[in-house]
Amino acid sequence: MQPLLGEREEYGREGRVKPAAANIALVLTIISCTLFIVALATPQLIHTSGFGSIKTNRIKADFGPFRVCYDVLDSSDCVGIDSSCKFEVTVAEAGGAAITADVKVVDNCQKWNAARGMLVTAVVASVLSLLFEFGLSLSDFAPSTLSLGSGILNVLAAVSGLVSIALFADMRNKDDTFTSANSATFAYGFWLAVTASIFALIAAVPAIRSKVY
Repeated sequence: MQPLLGEREEYGREGRVKPAAANIALVLTIISCTLFIVALATPQLIHTSGFGSIKTNRIKADFGPFRVCYDVLDSSDCVGIDSSCKFEVTVAEAGGAAITADVKVVDNCQKWNAARGMLVTAVVASVLSLLFEFGLSLSDFAPSTLSLGSGILNVLAAVSGLVSIALFADMRNKDDTFTSANSATFAYGFWLAVTASIFALIAAVPAIRSKVY
């Protein structure tokens, strides 16, 4: 009986993931993945007032990576931001006439696309890491490489998220479209991305360091 227990214990040291470490990594990964997805989907990354112009009317707008919600005069809507970093604004005037114009989000469109591309990378890496973590939680004898893979994906998600928010912050502080607005402040989506990156980085620690008994 004793040799059997000893063999099982040895097998655990070589291939079984620590339950406590796996559970911690799973919870942290669920949190970071959820926050990344919300940050990507929300139009509440940067809040502005006095942004751009439709004739002489300044726009109040909330920008996300791919969507913007604007308010100008009596017109408000939420629309997509295209690959050219522009969105369409329609303003109703007296008499039933309407003005439609394309408004650019930033001058440096390449940087905006890079920022939202990095956030997409963070979401994909976080989702894959979560799938790895679910695999670990459902198996008593999961290979240690599964835990290591989850940790590496969490590191990728964290780094991608941090690069993304650094690019968005740089544009908010330096791009002419934001600096010329009356105000441009970070909204909750930006802070969700920051928090998600931190949780993803923390989740990688138990996954990598405690991958086996």
